[in-house]
Formats: sequence, structure tokens, C-alpha cells
Amino acid sequence: MFGKSLLSTGLAAAVAISALVAAYAVFFRSDVSQGESENDESVTAALTPTPTAAVPPSNDLDRVRRDLLSSGSAAGEALAAIEARSATSLMATMAAEQVPCAPADSRGGSKPRCDLLGVPAGTVVTAYPIDVGGQIVLGSEAGVRTQLEAWLAREPVLSLVAEAPSGAIFCAFLVARDAGGADWISFQASVSGDKLESVRFGVETYTPIELFRDIERSGGGTYRLLAVSDEQIVREQARHDRFEEAKR
Repeated sequence: MFGKSLLSTGLAAAVAISALVAAYAVFFRSDVSQGESENDESVTAALTPTPTAAVPPSNDLDRVRRDLLSSGSAAGEALAAIEARSATSLMATMAAEQVPCAPADSRGGSKPRCDLLGVPAGTVVTAYPIDVGGQIVLGSEAGVRTQLEAWLAREPVLSLVAEAPSGAIFCAFLVARDAGGADWISFQASVSGDKLESVRFGVETYTPIELFRDIERSGGGTYRLLAVSDEQIVREQARHDRFEEAKR
């Protein structure tokens, strides 16, 4: 079951959420050139209510964790790497690409910039996939390693495992909230299950389950929760309460 397929459809998000995520990405990804962001749906459409993914009756996160670790999949290897706090092992599970670096004046790319890497224009570099607002952008090896090491130092704890509509495995991990509201990291496996398609860094105002809702709104299908921690449920409720308060 684990890591057999990948949700490949895009993510539609509200303008405010997209702007927040993009700004956060620029902050920690200075070695990635950012193109002009696009919004596929209006704010009204993006905020239309959708059902919350149901918590399974058994909801045994420990059992799901053990099954994933013994599955032999990239998702299981990535989980082990995160629990071991090893950025090197985690990066080994990611679907790295060999790509030419982006010029300093690049506006339309999502690749490491040559000038920031100190290499000639067009140099082929190894890049790693990061999910920024539903778009995969490629970060340099050094940049992604630095970011992963910083997140792993915050001791992420597995909080949610879900199955994408296509069967791909999605895992989220909670960390202590920082001053900017960043409090979770996640990954999703590739279509073949042998690599991670991307890693994502999340904030408290845009939780994993809200991410699932946006994918459903955009026609990407429904994620199925396999297990979720009590703390994740508490944070999801807190996010919902803030949203309801803001509407008053």
C-alpha cells in the first residue's frame, strides 16, 4: 500500500495563503529563483467549505508508523531518516535532479541561481525538490541541507500519515512553533514509491488537513487519513477556531 503512487494535480490556494507561503519560501530559499505566482481560483472559491478528512476509527499511529518503517519504501526510509535526525539520509530518499543553474536575472525559473552558488552560468548542479504552495521548486544541495538540518534540530515528531487519492503516502511531522508560525514539515512519495517527490515546510495557519482540503477543492480528489496524533488534531482545531473568529 505504501508509496505506490503520487498525486500529480496542482494545489489551488487563497491569495493570502499563496502570498504567505511564497514569502516564506523566499526567506529560506535565497538560492532559488522565484517566478511570478499564479492563483488558479478566486479567494471565494478557495475558501468554500469542504469536508474534513475523517479520522479512522482505530487511529493507531504507532501501528501505521511500524508498518511504514517495515515497508521498504522511500516513505519508510524518509521516516527513519527524520527520526534519526539525519539530513544526509533524508536527502538520499529525495528525487534529486541534475539541472543547469538559473541566471541571476531569472524570473520564470525555480532552480538554484548560478551567482549565489558561485558557479558559471549554465553549470549543471544537483537540485532537490521542495513543495512551495503546490509547485515543486528545486533548491541547491547546500541550501536544502541547511534547511533540513535546521528543521531536524527542532526534533519533528510524526503526527499524521495519509494516503493520497492515487495511493501515494504523505507524512507530516510537528515541531515547536517558531516566531514566524512555522510548525510542521511533511513529505510525499513519488509515483513509483522509490523516492520522495518533495518535502514541504508548513506554518500553523495552513495545516496539513487544510492542504488536503485545497487539493480537493482544485479537483485533485480526497486524501484518506491512516492515522493522526492527538496533538495534530488539537492544532487543526486551533486553526479552525482562528478562522471562525476572523469571520466574525
